[in-house]
Amino acid sequence: MESKQVLTNYVATFVQSLIAQGVEHVVISPGSRSTPLAYAFKHVKTIKTYLHIDERSAGFMALGMAKSLQKPVALLCTSGTAAANYFPAIVEAKNARIPLIVITADRPHELREVGAAQAIDQVNLYGNQVKWSVDFPLPDAQASTNQFLTQHITRMVQTAVTAPRGPVHMNVPFREPLLINLEEKFAPVSSVQSFPTRNSVLPETLKEVQTIMKDSTRGIVVVGELPMNTNSEELLKALEKIGWPVLADPLSNLRKFTHECVIDQYDSLMKSSSFTSRITPDVIIRIGAQPVSKPLALFLSKVKAQAVITIDESAQYRDPFMWTTHHIVAAPEDVLSKLIYTGKHATLPIWIQANQLATSKVMEYASQHEDEGTFAKMVVDLLPEDSILFASSSMPIRDVDTYFLKTSKNIDVLSNRGANGIDGVISTAIGVQLATEKEVTVLIGDLACLHDANALLASKYNNVKLTVVVMNNNGGGIFSYLPQKAEDTHFEDLFGTPANIDFLPFAKLFGADYQKVSDKDALRQSFLKETEFSIRFIEVITNREENLLSHRKLWSQIDEAIQHV
Repeated sequence: MESKQVLTNYVATFVQSLIAQGVEHVVISPGSRSTPLAYAFKHVKTIKTYLHIDERSAGFMALGMAKSLQKPVALLCTSGTAAANYFPAIVEAKNARIPLIVITADRPHELREVGAAQAIDQVNLYGNQVKWSVDFPLPDAQASTNQFLTQHITRMVQTAVTAPRGPVHMNVPFREPLLINLEEKFAPVSSVQSFPTRNSVLPETLKEVQTIMKDSTRGIVVVGELPMNTNSEELLKALEKIGWPVLADPLSNLRKFTHECVIDQYDSLMKSSSFTSRITPDVIIRIGAQPVSKPLALFLSKVKAQAVITIDESAQYRDPFMWTTHHIVAAPEDVLSKLIYTGKHATLPIWIQANQLATSKVMEYASQHEDEGTFAKMVVDLLPEDSILFASSSMPIRDVDTYFLKTSKNIDVLSNRGANGIDGVISTAIGVQLATEKEVTVLIGDLACLHDANALLASKYNNVKLTVVVMNNNGGGIFSYLPQKAEDTHFEDLFGTPANIDFLPFAKLFGADYQKVSDKDALRQSFLKETEFSIRFIEVITNREENLLSHRKLWSQIDEAIQHV
């Protein structure tokens, strides 16, 4: 068999094996060594391809797709430093439990470690940041080689989607010539059918939890980030039946319901020592990732609860503060739907009243002031029905935590909180938009925007529709809230890091509609303005020092309002 046919059979088996395991999307970054697979992906009609010429941005774009779909998404690049540029997105995927299928083309074995061009050591390149890494065999005419492909791709995709979900790495070497036969129709492969299961909750487990809950009078439920495929409505029904205060992180997406047991102002409430002294919980149920709120984490780290029940599908349950006393390996909704609280809750009325007072103060403050937080609230309030807000780490997600109040609008909030980095934010949001085809708004700071400057290149190769709202406080605003601020020496050089960037040329470079605003009226007009551009870029000018003082003023007003609850 000639080499071209051998190569064609190899990549046909490779791509069809991915399709058989449910992979429907692949992000491709052009390069020579990945030519056979790139052609193969474009050749089939049952997988959708996307293009990004920057591998760092491409990695986050694929991450956004997999994050929003909760399905495995593949990304493909050539050999060398191209593969290294995937690393930040892989780190985020690992820590956020996102099933990425990372495919790196490689030089053949005889060209490794001998000084060949564009050849680096790609075997186990990503270390323990991936769940599994395999160095695939070179194409040959042996039937067993293609059998190996099908079996290993099946196992690797299933590894990626098994709790805890995460990325896997397929390193695939090719010899030249790299062209395949595009006249040939790729036949489906016969692969192993995988049947995922869910851990059932044992009766004795439920009995133990019910006993703990029965004796509780001050229990709370803490809900962090949940996967996008969570049935939020059913989960909330289960939580309502339990009847405990539900401290809902904005990424839990439980704030799109207005039930009074959902506490959305807990971050502000936790800053009040007089309040926290009155509601100290005796039992805590935790689901989802670690919440954004640092005051909540500090408060819970001091609480000596009788029981902390963590419900997590993975044996590697998330608990950075080592609070957990009981771990249930199951999907949260499978456990919570079977629980009933028959006791009398002593602090629920306090939580509800304090939350209502804090909400009133937030709304009152936002109506009277103009600062970064109230600008963020305006963006949240203007979001259309059935849309998505993607918030950057650092200050934007914290302002969302404060200003995203419970609503009846169907709005999902997403953020990269696996590793909490500020890189790849816009690229991830683009992936979310491409996968969901919904309206997506990005709330981001100026430095995070600069970190992902190549993101909008995606709009040149894909049908991207996006609104980017940049809070430009000329530097790293989050550091003004940290202890570093107390030491003025070198603060601006090391932490403030003002870049003095005007984003007009940046927006125009990518053909985006651009507006610069500095007040709420202008922000409202710009956000609601009809535009023919697929990318809207709104730069909001703010002041770091004023933002710090305004946040403290709001927290003080809330503290005063809840003193006598």
